[in-house]
Amino acid sequence: MANGRSVNAKDVMSVMSLRAKPGTQLHILATGPDETAALEALSAMLHTQESF
Repeated sequence: MANGRSVNAKDVMSVMSLRAKPGTQLHILATGPDETAALEALSAMLHTQESF
């Protein structure tokens, strides 16, 4: 969720439609047996890609 909108991250075009700029707060929900690993990997990627 960003900018008051929720999307399914399985659809990259939906994620892009959020138009989240650097500094935008994101709320991410992951479910499933590997949810912790997925959130940790996503967090690491987002923190290292701060130049976007």
